[in-house]
Amino acid sequence: MISKVTLRLTPQDDGSHYSCRANHPALNTPMRASVKISVQCDAKWIKMHPLFR
Repeated sequence: MISKVTLRLTPQDDGSHYSCRANHPALNTPMRASVKISVQCDAKWIKMHPLFR
């Protein structure tokens, strides 16, 4: 499975947490991926690919 998210970030997003959760009957437990945003410059378009653990 591949999931992609595109965000337009601003300096106010610095320190924000985003997460993704997947539930499916074939999974023993739900999958979850999280990322903490670190904005170090003006807003730019970025793409994130969460790594499920």
